[in-house]
Order: sequence, then structure tokens, then C-alpha cells
Amino acid sequence: MLATWILLIFAGLFEIGFSISLKLSDGFTKIKPIIAFIGFSILSFVCLSKTLDKLPLGTAYLIWTGIGSVGTVVVGIMYFNEPYSAMRIFFITTMIISMIGLKLIYPKFWQTKNIIAYLLLPLSWLYLFASYLRRITARPIIFPCKVICVGNISIGGTGKTQIVIFLAKLLKAVNIDFIIISKAYGSKLQTALLVETHHTVTDVGDEAVMLLKYGRVIAAKKIQDIGSFIEKIKPKMIQCKILISIRILLFGNEFLIPAGPLRQYPKQAIDKADIVISVGSNIRPLRKLAYVQGFEGDASPRTTAYSNKSIQAQIVPSIDIDKTKNYFAFSGIGNPERFLSTLENYGLQLVGHKNFPDHHQYSAKDLEYLKEQSKKSNSLLITTRKDYVRICDTDLSVICCDVHLLLDNQQSLVDLIYEKII
Repeated sequence: MLATWILLIFAGLFEIGFSISLKLSDGFTKIKPIIAFIGFSILSFVCLSKTLDKLPLGTAYLIWTGIGSVGTVVVGIMYFNEPYSAMRIFFITTMIISMIGLKLIYPKFWQTKNIIAYLLLPLSWLYLFASYLRRITARPIIFPCKVICVGNISIGGTGKTQIVIFLAKLLKAVNIDFIIISKAYGSKLQTALLVETHHTVTDVGDEAVMLLKYGRVIAAKKIQDIGSFIEKIKPKMIQCKILISIRILLFGNEFLIPAGPLRQYPKQAIDKADIVISVGSNIRPLRKLAYVQGFEGDASPRTTAYSNKSIQAQIVPSIDIDKTKNYFAFSGIGNPERFLSTLENYGLQLVGHKNFPDHHQYSAKDLEYLKEQSKKSNSLLITTRKDYVRICDTDLSVICCDVHLLLDNQQSLVDLIYEKII
């Protein structure tokens, strides 16, 4: 939070100072625009890489987009020689990005293609360029075991955790030894660690604590730390000589960050995936996963290529919840709208809801607020399993809404697992 506000203050000071310097000197105009653009893009890329593991995702993202915006605006100033209007664009853009970064939730303009999304497209192109740089400079990491990679190309809230739980149950049912790898987001962890029952959310992160119920879990903030750690415990795992990577892909909307929630274009990711799971395609626009149309009918040339690896899925509550009561929902997840829709589709009467930032650490003030809302509306509090593990040691009375995945063609996924792993 402090880093975010420092950046916002920097944005204001930069607008004033840079405008004055341009007015007094034409020195900046002598720099070639393309050199400046590449320089700022590389700087933003380095900044993002260095801060992701040390700062909250929203703060790191804000810093990256802020620096990227500076680079774009500087190029515009040098090329178009309009410092004042360009600085206004930079400041407004930074403010918009700050609101997204601070909240860490899906903004409404991500739901459809609209004027705000189109205005942010230049930043999306900058993000695409930085992502490309990161991919070509990244070194592959080979694990001494078979790997199932569950990934998505949108920011949070696409059902990755439910897919991992489903796979854990499947592997356990056929007596295949496995370990779940979880990023220790929001924890104090500095290296890889085999999670145990005494570990807390602060130790290893909320997801690791949650997944421990379904199998052994390794928590780590950096993927580089995991390879050497697995080497140490390899005798406890499946012995295998080659790496078989199954890429199970989940995806969201159609625009890249910040115009939309995508980290990369769907086609690029789908081409590399073994199977694509579309979660919750029958609910509101944001949750209708992009390119589902490409898997249905003859409207798109993608249909034939991808129909054989597309699976539709729904997330539904796995506990019996009294539908005659009123409920106040709250969550601190990447896509809280999906959680709310799950409750509504189940038939619960929601009298209100509160969305906290992703991986939010609940304070005493937050808990008091929730108690007041519950009392005021004469309702029961309900939240997700990820949020529940962060507050289960408090005196807050809350219902944990466990969910499970329903796959339309579960056998396709099972067959793939058997083909690649067994």
C-alpha cells in the first residue's frame, strides 16, 4: 500500500517537474523515440520481475504500468512535442491503474468491450511486449518427475484451485503418489517448504493451507526454489526419467491487461495446451470464458482445432446450505463475482456482500465490520474456503462454502491423465 501511494505521489511530481524541464530545455527531444521506448519497456519488465515476489501483486502491477506509461508518454512528448497533454494522459492513466491495482478485483469495464477498455489498449500492447521479453529471457526448469501444469491466462478467479483439487482426488483414487506445488502468496516464506498441519496462512499462504487437505503440498514463492527441493524428497515421489508436462488451460476475457484480464492472447496459449477447461460459461458476461464460441458450431475456424480438447465445467457448492436463511457474503479472491454467482445460482438469498482485495489479510476492524453487517441485516456470514482458512482461528461465526467441480466430459480429462502420467 505504501509503495502504491509513493508511486501516485511520484506521478504528480513527475508531471510538474517534467513539464517544467521540457519547457526550459529541448534536450529530451534529441533522444530517438524508439530508443526511449525500448529503454522504458525493458525497465518496466525488470521492475515487474523484481517486485512480483516481494510486493503484493497489485502494487507490483501498478509500478510496472506506471513505468511503462512514463515510457510511452515520453515517446509521445518527443515525437509529438505536446508535453502538457501527454502528462495529463499519463497522470489519468496512472490513477486508473492504481484503482485497479489497489482493489485487485475485476473492474466492470473488463466485462465487455467498451470505451475505457479501448483507451487502455496501448498499455495492453506495452504489457504484451514486456511479456514477450520475459518469455524469451526465461530459462526452462526441468523437474525430476512428471508434471501436470494447471494454468490460466487471465488474472485470478478462473477455477484453478478446483481443478487442482479434482486432480488430487483423481490421482489419490488410483494410488498415484503426488505433491501439489503452490505459490506462497502473501506469506513470509523465503524458500521452498513442505507444508505441514501446524503451518499457518502467514507461514505458507492461504492456498497451501487449503490444499493440504487433499495431499502433500510444497509452498514456494519462486519456481526456481522447487526443483532442488524436489530432488531432496524424490525418493518419496514417483520415480521417472522424463518430464511430461500436461498443460491444462483455463481462461477469461478477450483483452490483455489492463484493458482486460488476459495475460496473453488465448490462441497462443490454447495451441500449447493439452486440454482447455471452460469454467462457468453459462453465467454473467465476465465469467463467460473467452473463445467458448470457438468451440461451438461452425462460426469460427478454431472450432475443429480445439473442440477435441475443450471441456465445459461448473463450480457448485458441495455442502448443504439452508436456502431459507438470509446471507451476507464476503471474499478476498481474484474474481469475487464468480463466488457471488455461484451462491445466487444455488438459490441463496443474499442481502449484501463485501469484496476485499485478493489474498486479503483480515484485520480486527474487518471482522468487526462483518459482524455489524450480519447483525444489521439479520443474516449469516458466508465466505470461500480460501478466506475461511485466514479467519478460522478467530471468533467470527461464518459458514464456509466449499465447492466442487462438475465436468461435462470428465472422462476426456481422466483419459489424458492416464495417457500422459500412467
